[in-house]
Amino acid sequence: MPNYTFFDDKRYFHAGYGNFEPFEFKGQKVAIQICEDMWDETHDMSPTTQMKAYNPDVMINISASPWVKGKETSRLDTIRRHNLSMPFVYVNATGMQNNGKNVVVFDGGSLVVTPTTIHELPQNFEQSETVIDLATLEAHQNPVEHKLYEALIHAIRYFDEETLAYGPKWVVGVSGGLDSSCNGIALS
Repeated sequence: MPNYTFFDDKRYFHAGYGNFEPFEFKGQKVAIQICEDMWDETHDMSPTTQMKAYNPDVMINISASPWVKGKETSRLDTIRRHNLSMPFVYVNATGMQNNGKNVVVFDGGSLVVTPTTIHELPQNFEQSETVIDLATLEAHQNPVEHKLYEALIHAIRYFDEETLAYGPKWVVGVSGGLDSSCNGIALS
């Protein structure tokens, strides 16, 4: 359970060390993880390894994992490290959160990984509802070149809409340098 940087989960939850048995849904065995269960390399016990022992038909990780540059690679590396033989569905939060100490951005970045296919949902930084047919899943990976720009734009819009709800105008001082150009583009 995360309890570092801006995560304070131990204030509200107790870690479970019990049953990792999947539940049955429409004839399929489904294993459910919550966020940090997948990032278990520093834990005393691996929830993913415990769940794999039950041979689920699909494993789903429900996450609220903030985006940082390079997050796409670390997500895939973490999933691959577990050598899963079943489809793995990663569903992440999107939007921003202000917990009073930090403001963090969530990219979504939801994806499905099978032993032969990686399918990233095309939507980033926006809510969506998507139905995936695992039987006909095709590979799709999003380009990451524009993701930092998307994160910045998303953050600015969030502040405009949520934090500064009264709709102030932006005043930007420019010196003519690269940082001024980037600010001008982001706020335009």
